Amino acid sequence: MSSKPVIDIHVHSSLKPYGNSFNPGLDSSDQKEPSCIWHEDKANWKDRLDENALGVARYRQSDCTSLVQGMHHIACVSLYPMEVGFVQLQKYPLQLRRKAIINFVTMLGKKRIEHIESDGYNYFNDFKKELHYLMTMDGKVPNHGDHKYSMVVPENELDTQSDLLIIPTVEGGHFLCNGHDTENKANWDNTTNWKELSTRVLYVKNQPSPLFFVTLAHHFYNGLCTHAKSLFGIIEKVLDQKHGMDDYDHPSDLEPITPLGEKVIELLLSTNNGQRILIDVKHMSKNARNRYYGILASDQYKDEKIPIIYSHGACDFTEKTQINLNQRDVLEIYKSNGIIGIEIDQRILGFKKDSSRNQNKAFFDSKSFWKQIITIAELAYDNDFDNPWQCIALGSDYDGIINPLNSFRDASSVGELRDNLIQHLNDYWSTNSKIPKNYKGNSSEIIHQIMYQNAFNFIQKHYLRLNEIA
Repeated sequence: MSSKPVIDIHVHSSLKPYGNSFNPGLDSSDQKEPSCIWHEDKANWKDRLDENALGVARYRQSDCTSLVQGMHHIACVSLYPMEVGFVQLQKYPLQLRRKAIINFVTMLGKKRIEHIESDGYNYFNDFKKELHYLMTMDGKVPNHGDHKYSMVVPENELDTQSDLLIIPTVEGGHFLCNGHDTENKANWDNTTNWKELSTRVLYVKNQPSPLFFVTLAHHFYNGLCTHAKSLFGIIEKVLDQKHGMDDYDHPSDLEPITPLGEKVIELLLSTNNGQRILIDVKHMSKNARNRYYGILASDQYKDEKIPIIYSHGACDFTEKTQINLNQRDVLEIYKSNGIIGIEIDQRILGFKKDSSRNQNKAFFDSKSFWKQIITIAELAYDNDFDNPWQCIALGSDYDGIINPLNSFRDASSVGELRDNLIQHLNDYWSTNSKIPKNYKGNSSEIIHQIMYQNAFNFIQKHYLRLNEIA
């Protein structure tokens, strides 16, 4: 297996079974405790059966131990205050055992579910707890552990003594809501949950490790923008995300990006109130993404050279679903010198088993990931971008609500994924390929670009501030 480092631009904080949220009632500094971010919980035979039958991964994928095992140099860890939509089941008869169903799907735990259902649940406070937990473990070896991570501080040199570097991000702009009712209102600036928005943004930007980027939309409507369909299989049957969802089978008449959403974008992108926090377009509907591209092309931003991030997902040029990128999206990202993180989710990648998988499972399973790389790269090559590989990265979405490729169930396996991608590129270049052989590097160098260097360059340019200070 390859021993070269990797960077993942989208993993979750892996605090299952506590819904990726810090649980203050347990000793989260002890690696043996399930609440610890270093605690391993590998897939067992029952987990694999559940996953194959239901498409639900009920085990950990991106705990810090697995990240270190997978040679991760940097992980962009997505904090996520759990949306209240996850505790609101579709109508009867599923209501009969609603908490049991929610607990099975999300692994939140009944007490956590009750907290999210309560009137006192507050998205911004939950975000602060998660961030505080990450900072508490910064530079510390957990009890019964051997490794440590360091939070990346933009003004500092990267810590070469830590086993892992962490950059915080957030999935879902709802985290800026001072409560849990995000519904957009005409006078949002004077309502309880959204007033003093700029103060909360200042709080985020004034942290030693400010957020790198924010995914504006997520699974449920947040009053900021319309979202694409993102729940499938058993989860789709249990939960209802239709309000504010704008997709081909469910068009919406809501504004793609609301005035409140535009204000959030303005505050995050501004450099007058601290370090710029970039916008991640994953989960936004097609109309919302297009509106965001229009905002970046406006007089306010056209000279700013703001890159577009799509932190985790895939492309679908047939446009059967809006959760994945279409051709315009890819070209807009390349024009902006942005970044595309490819997700390790069977459903998003369009993975399908067949009998040939039994011959070499890992090689077969990696094929759907490889297809995303070459589809994006060939489109960039056709449109005369100098380096067609330069905007592609790993954005696994481990410990999100995904069904990982079976051979790469957690972060410890990405070295094997890298090795198989090199073989796929060699096979591609053994035929009459569109992109010439060894274009911009040999196969090992190109896959290193995708699994590490592209993301490193992007982080260095848009997060680290050493060059500015110098």
